[in-house]
Amino acid sequence: MNTPLPLLVLALAFVLGGCATVTSGPGNVTSQELTVHTDPPNATCTVSRYGSNIGAIDSTPGSIRVDKSVANVSIVCKKDGYLEAGESVHSHLQKAFYGNLLWALGAGYAMVWDLSTGAAWQYEPDVNVRLIPSVFSSEAEREEFFESLRAPVRAEFQAASDQIAAKCRPDECDQQMKALKDHEAEALQKVEQKLQLTRVKQI
Repeated sequence: MNTPLPLLVLALAFVLGGCATVTSGPGNVTSQELTVHTDPPNATCTVSRYGSNIGAIDSTPGSIRVDKSVANVSIVCKKDGYLEAGESVHSHLQKAFYGNLLWALGAGYAMVWDLSTGAAWQYEPDVNVRLIPSVFSSEAEREEFFESLRAPVRAEFQAASDQIAAKCRPDECDQQMKALKDHEAEALQKVEQKLQLTRVKQI
């Protein structure tokens, strides 16, 4: 009787794949370090995932070791005289995992193991958080600061708009451009919401 193909694949996975994983070295398989930098430094930060606290940094710049996961990590930083600020750190599959797809027949078991334990995933190791002063000495100073936040948003969306214009099909351009403009407006609105939380020092 012929052996079913799935059983052959599983057998090859155990024989050829063994317990190989896509990550390097013992101790680095399912966890990694995140280093948080704030501007200005000396802020305290909490690190959470799925709404649960998983660690803290007493003073930035500082590092924390976190378990790898498909889930994003949220970082919230505080410093006297500044608004609370945060960043979401996205998880992505490591390049080595994609390389393993070329020999998936032999390493199928190991690849499933990497996905289930988190070893296949990786966070960007450096996180930058810009803190916003809660009080400005003048309206001009406040406007200059927030324009420095708006400018990169506009530049990023302009670059995306140029890419769409160069590659989109005529029947799709308008829809894609509208969606992009909506996202840009949403991003700029978040900047304005932060501005409304600040104040100008009364002389």
